[in-house]
Amino acid sequence: IASDWSDKYDISYDEARELIINSGYKIYTTMIPEVQKSMEDVYANKKYIYKGTAAKKGIDNSGQSGMVVIDPQTGYVVGEVGGIGKDQNTLELNRGLTKRQGGSAFKPLVTIAPGLENKVITPATLFYDTKTSFGNYTVNNDSNSYHGIENMRNILTHSCNVPEVKLLSILGTAKSAEYLQKIGIQVNADQTGLSMALGTADVSPLQMAAGYAVFANGGYYINPTFYVKVEDKNGTVLLEAKREKTQVMSAENAYLEESMLEGPVKSGTASSFS
Repeated sequence: IASDWSDKYDISYDEARELIINSGYKIYTTMIPEVQKSMEDVYANKKYIYKGTAAKKGIDNSGQSGMVVIDPQTGYVVGEVGGIGKDQNTLELNRGLTKRQGGSAFKPLVTIAPGLENKVITPATLFYDTKTSFGNYTVNNDSNSYHGIENMRNILTHSCNVPEVKLLSILGTAKSAEYLQKIGIQVNADQTGLSMALGTADVSPLQMAAGYAVFANGGYYINPTFYVKVEDKNGTVLLEAKREKTQVMSAENAYLEESMLEGPVKSGTASSFS
C-alpha cells in the first residue's frame, strides 16, 4: 500500500507508510481471515517446523520461513506470514516478501514454463540424466543418483538437476529471463548463468506464488495485491489497487505445466509433505 500511495501522492515511501499507519484510514484488505489464521497457527506450532541442514548441525537455530497464498483468478493475497513463532512482527523483517535463492521450487518458472512457451520441450521430451560438465561448470544431482533417460514430466517429479541445466543451455538464459520479467521477477542472467536452472537467482515467496498462479489461471499473470482500497473517515476513496492482467503463457501450456506439477506432490520430492 505504501508504495502505491507514494507513487500517487508523490511522497517518499517512509512518509507514506507513516501516514497510512497513523491516520486512521480504513483499509480493505484481500486477506481471508480463516486462511490467515490457519497459516499463523501452523507457523506458531513447533511440530510443523522443519529443521534444515544448518539447524540439524547446530549452526543456525534461528528459523526462517515465509509463506504467501494467492487467489489465482484475482491476484488477491489471501494469506501471508513472514516469520516463525507466536510473535510475528511483519513490520520488521517479513520473509514472505524477502528475496532469497529460490532453489528447486524455482525450476518450474526458470526452465519449464519458458521451455514450453518457446517450443523447446513438451512433457514427453527426453533428456539423459547423468553427471555432466558444461565447460568449467559441473552439475550433479543432490542425491548423487541418476535416472538415465527420462522425460520432462519425470525429471520435474524427481527434481533432477542435470536435465534442468541441459534444458536451460538449449533454451538460453536470455529467454528464461525474458519470461521471468513478464511475471514480475528480475534476474541478472549474465551473473547467474546456467546455475539459474537450479534456482540460484533471488526471489521472494510473494513472487513465487504469483508466478505459480499463472498455471492455475490459464496462463494469465496478475500482479498481486494485499488490498482493495483505502478510505478516509468520511468514506472517500483515497487509493484503489490496480491489478493488471497479462497473458504470459498459452492456456494449453499452462494446463500442461499444471499437470506436470502434480508429479512432485503425488510421488516425487514433495510427496512426504502432502
